[in-house]
Amino acid sequence: MSKFFPKCPVEYRDAIVEMASSKEFDGIDIKTATAMCARTFVRRNLTDFEDLKQIDAMTRTEALIIVKSEVADIIQTWK
Repeated sequence: MSKFFPKCPVEYRDAIVEMASSKEFDGIDIKTATAMCARTFVRRNLTDFEDLKQIDAMTRTEALIIVKSEVADIIQTWK
């Protein structure tokens, strides 16, 4: 984790590492798995994504589009 995202806040690292270590990511190289999990963690925990999905007229895809740049910005600050 610290190799790929050295500026990731310490309080988030364990959750991301645990996610990347799950069986779901077996067969995926560690860098890719870590990046995928970091984006997922940021999207779910540090943006309005989950709240946006609760809006009746909002699709998951629309919610993803809305938070995409925010997720990218956060991830960039962790590099």
